[in-house]
Amino acid sequence: MKDSTVFKSNPCVQSGGIYYLTVANGTDTTKFELINTVDYTALKIIKIINEYLPVRKQIWVCEKLIKDEEDCLTDLRKKANNYKE
Repeated sequence: MKDSTVFKSNPCVQSGGIYYLTVANGTDTTKFELINTVDYTALKIIKIINEYLPVRKQIWVCEKLIKDEEDCLTDLRKKANNYKE
């Protein structure tokens, strides 16, 4: 993910966290803007960073958040398809 910006939001959560994460290596930069959600690549990066932070400063994210979002979006799609019929 070279010189990229990843923007994701979760419409299933009305109140949650917003995370801005920028990873730079030389001139290559990847930015994440995550609103009420997390991304698999960002999750891996955050897990590495959290190892070096005191517990009270760590970013609380887990794979379950991604799974819950995927399940919610699947349900929303089903409801939308039922509405069309």
